[in-house]
Amino acid sequence: FALASGLSLAIAAANSGSSAPLVIAVEGPQSGAQAANGVDQLRGVRLAVRQLNARGGLWDGRKVAVFAANDKADAANAKAVARRVIAKGIRFVIGPYNSSVGIANLPLYRRAKVLPLWMTSRDETAGVGATVQPMNTQIAPIEQRYVKRLGARRVAMLVDDTPNGAFTKGMAERLRAALQRQGASVTWTSVLEATDPGATGSYYADRVAVALKSNPDLVYVSTYFPAGVQIAKALAASGTIPRCLMGLANVDNGFVAKATLAEAQRCVFSGVPAPTEMPSAKTY
Repeated sequence: FALASGLSLAIAAANSGSSAPLVIAVEGPQSGAQAANGVDQLRGVRLAVRQLNARGGLWDGRKVAVFAANDKADAANAKAVARRVIAKGIRFVIGPYNSSVGIANLPLYRRAKVLPLWMTSRDETAGVGATVQPMNTQIAPIEQRYVKRLGARRVAMLVDDTPNGAFTKGMAERLRAALQRQGASVTWTSVLEATDPGATGSYYADRVAVALKSNPDLVYVSTYFPAGVQIAKALAASGTIPRCLMGLANVDNGFVAKATLAEAQRCVFSGVPAPTEMPSAKTY
């Protein structure tokens, strides 16, 4: 909200001369498997807007309105959603959330001079606008240092590398390359999105069994949280006790809601690095 307030001067200046409400689009997965993320984001923006409007709105007295843009975390919807926002004459968008979506539609927003506050982390999605998210190149070294401290020499990766898994695949690729440079052995097991019809509990149990065949010191799970829940359950049921590191996209209230405490506690979760952990952000 502080960032939104800080941008309000630029927003108002860009739309001065009108008394109509300033409309801001909020794009994310507002339905589907990742709706817990997208709906929370939308609710947060709506709360911030209500608070802003209650204080009189923008500096020129104009109020702010929110347009919900639901991309369902599916890259196939990305361009259509962006075109709908652009066609409405909206000049500011909070989102998208998923890197696969942002790779497809952030160029459309920027070409149409729609200013994004993007939530994606793939480095390819950087550009004009602002973000509150670290990028893959900033997150991966933090995970690498954690794995190095553990002394893990055999790492089994379970990775959503489907077309919608641009972020999760990119994170796993960076971590794998870093670990291999350090002499670690890394295996890679692909997993489906949780929305795929074949992605049942037994499917994830089979995928976990494949990953565990390498007798790993550490299991690294680079998926979005709906798949991560199923993998956590399968790990708990496997009877093995390797350490588990869940990647950033598994951090969600939806994970907590669908996994038991015992299942969740088997894993450490990679969070958003603090600015002091990223050399590029220390001075900021």
